[in-house]
Amino acid sequence: MVISTQPDPQTTENVEMLGEQMGRTFDQLYRDLLATATNVTWANGTSTVTVTEIVDRNDLDRAYRALRVRDAMTFTPMIMASQNVGTSPIMPAYWGLCHEDVAFDLRHVDGFVLVSEYAGKQGVMEGEIGADKNGIRFLSSSQGYKLAGATGVTAAGTDKKNTSSFYDIYSIFVVGRDATGGVNLDGQGGIIRKGLESGGTSDALEMRATVGWKKYDARAVLNQSFLQEVQVAASL
Repeated sequence: MVISTQPDPQTTENVEMLGEQMGRTFDQLYRDLLATATNVTWANGTSTVTVTEIVDRNDLDRAYRALRVRDAMTFTPMIMASQNVGTSPIMPAYWGLCHEDVAFDLRHVDGFVLVSEYAGKQGVMEGEIGADKNGIRFLSSSQGYKLAGATGVTAAGTDKKNTSSFYDIYSIFVVGRDATGGVNLDGQGGIIRKGLESGGTSDALEMRATVGWKKYDARAVLNQSFLQEVQVAASL
């Protein structure tokens, strides 16, 4: 009776939770698409199974140079310097996408500028953590790409993330314009709510309602030359 005659705060709460869950789902789907990258560099070594080092200045320089020499276009314009104390200019930039574990290590790379230190805040995206001032702006997510215990090198006794004593390997995806593309049919799908009278004979007493979401979306890598993957370890 209460549900039938009063505003439904649980539906509101559930819709908020479903919105968060939808975002995480598409983080995973787009992450897995980027993981098909064919241009890969490793923090050290020559393959995934030999990576043991966290991201450093050299890794970012290699990724940036790789896209530049393949004529990948940047996404964002230059952020000009200002007279504000403690701020920095940012070069025209590619987007870098990473796991939260790697975001912590990026903060300590020489030349990394936190988003709070940008000279201008125009165009800052949700989830943006900062930038390598030489030309990569970074977005982080807890759904970033990670291969647990992926190396053949033991990590026992080290200060880096590991699973069953083998290094966990994280991917940083550095993306130029038109590397990927897709179709987002915004007018389709969305939140689907079925009320208490929707269950038919399976819910004869009309005690159950449901709420969920669906979305139509299609994405593809359009040009592998504009996509660079960097595989690194992460600190504990």
